Amino acid sequence: MSLGRAPTPVAALLLALLVLIGLGGGAEAQSAYLAGVYDSAGTNPDGSTYQGVVVIEHHAGLLSLEWDINGQVFFGVGKVSRRQLIVNWGQQSPVIYDLDVGGDVLRGTWASGQGSEVLTRR
Repeated sequence: MSLGRAPTPVAALLLALLVLIGLGGGAEAQSAYLAGVYDSAGTNPDGSTYQGVVVIEHHAGLLSLEWDINGQVFFGVGKVSRRQLIVNWGQQSPVIYDLDVGGDVLRGTWASGQGSEVLTRR
């Protein structure tokens, strides 16, 4: 697994502006920009909390996600649609992240909205 290199702040700002005004190549540009390593903080459907690390990699328009939550590893494949990243991770309902303008924070829900998670780019 490759951790890749984070874009420079200037490149990140330029991409965010291009995506905002519709010149950034749409979902493909957003997908590529989301690749990176994120800290995860979430709440399970039972109200307990968790923390971990999520690695997102870009593969020809799709994103692979690997969650390491307290030593448990989960995998998923996602695609950007409008301002959301929708991830199939082998459960009945997907993880759905809302994308912020810069792509550095992803706020999501899972378990049909009963669980929540915030990913923050390292």
